[in-house]
Amino acid sequence: MLKTLHKDNEYLSDKYSDYDPYILEPEKAFHCAIKHYKDKVIKSLEDDLKEKSENIFEQHLSREERFIKDVQEKLRIWHFTDEGPLNSKKDCVKVTTSWRYEYAYFNLVAEWKAFDNKKYALIFLNW
Repeated sequence: MLKTLHKDNEYLSDKYSDYDPYILEPEKAFHCAIKHYKDKVIKSLEDDLKEKSENIFEQHLSREERFIKDVQEKLRIWHFTDEGPLNSKKDCVKVTTSWRYEYAYFNLVAEWKAFDNKKYALIFLNW
């Protein structure tokens, strides 16, 4: 259930007055965020298959050039540390250190599983 933050916490309301904040039911919020990331991953992969990318930064590249660039980027991520894009720190919920959608998706799922909605409020900020 959505309710504006302004009614619930004056400090947060003042701090984020230039944003459009809402407190959401964590279960619903996480499912929406996870679906959003899943859709982004699918769109990105479908774009990879197109002859001409919809990404304005890659429109000058052929499909083959984009594929090679993507593989090179993934290799860089895996070579970056001993763990590649993975995060094996036991005191950290994050599964990956990568910004890529297909990896960030797993962070959202891990955070959802570890989230204690009795102890914390989940706040999404839209700017």
